[in-house]
Amino acid sequence: MRRRLQLRNARTGAAKFTPTIYVLDGKLHSNNFGYSRPVVAQAQTNRFRRCLRLLLAVIALSALGGCAGQGGRSTPDRHVVIVSIDGLRPDFYLDETWAAPELRALLRAGSHALAAEGVFPTVTYPNHATIVTGVRPARHGVFSNTIPTSAGTRGRWYEEASDLRSAPIWEWARAAGLTTAAVSWPVTAGARIDLLVPERDYYAQKNPLERLYADSTAGIFERLGVTPRPEMFKDVEQWDAFLAETASAMIRQAPPNLLLLHLVQTDFFQHQFGRSGAEVKAAVARVDAHIGTLRRTPAEAGPADRWVMTRSRLRRRAPGRASERASGPRGAARLS
Repeated sequence: MRRRLQLRNARTGAAKFTPTIYVLDGKLHSNNFGYSRPVVAQAQTNRFRRCLRLLLAVIALSALGGCAGQGGRSTPDRHVVIVSIDGLRPDFYLDETWAAPELRALLRAGSHALAAEGVFPTVTYPNHATIVTGVRPARHGVFSNTIPTSAGTRGRWYEEASDLRSAPIWEWARAAGLTTAAVSWPVTAGARIDLLVPERDYYAQKNPLERLYADSTAGIFERLGVTPRPEMFKDVEQWDAFLAETASAMIRQAPPNLLLLHLVQTDFFQHQFGRSGAEVKAAVARVDAHIGTLRRTPAEAGPADRWVMTRSRLRRRAPGRASERASGPRGAARLS
């Protein structure tokens, strides 16, 4: 069922829209930073345009826009953190039986979307690409999680930033003189991002630790004081903990204007144990604790009211599972 996306203010309950959305959206389509566009582009409906404006403008670019001063000069005292919690369901933070106090705190402090629709196909990589480009798969070129081979089998993952045919949000931030970071965000390998730890199928690599160091920004782990460990590639709990630690260290030591983070264990455990198993409840509690750490970390880096956190809910593949569902942004709040 298709449902209209609405953004509501947590305090008043009234629908809230920002007039500058339309201006920002117009800028998004004025340049493409050399990214090629496919010949055939999927028609955009008015409703989907509103969703994209809401997603990229209200949640991200409206805050990033405050980072650029007159004449395009950057004023790097405003920051946006976008967290994708894979497999996040509304009841995880709306239903008090789920241990998610940090998510509910974000809900009360900011605004949240009552509903959203994912792009087709509703799998992780096309939807994450849509979040950062603002266009459908027919335009950004990420049509599935993996690229089919000429033999009809599943090929490599859409992991490389060069797979994108439309300019992603980090290019717009870079053009505005702003700093960027990404931690396990899909389709970012090789991206022009200042602090980068890309998502890749490390668990399937022969030497995953070596590959992680090669893929990431040179010297990043030494700079941040974070130590990747070989066992984390086979343990989704350790992997999420490492990602959250890395993102928090970035905020403390080299706060970027834009930070993208992708956490995966809530989706993994739902694939393994169903929607409401004890393992899922434990995973939600762990992820909620990571969100709490991210909420408190900006106070160590500077004034908390200059930080905005958003969260999205998308489904991601669990190892050995191909079916997925996805949805769009689930909220935004100033950190305090």
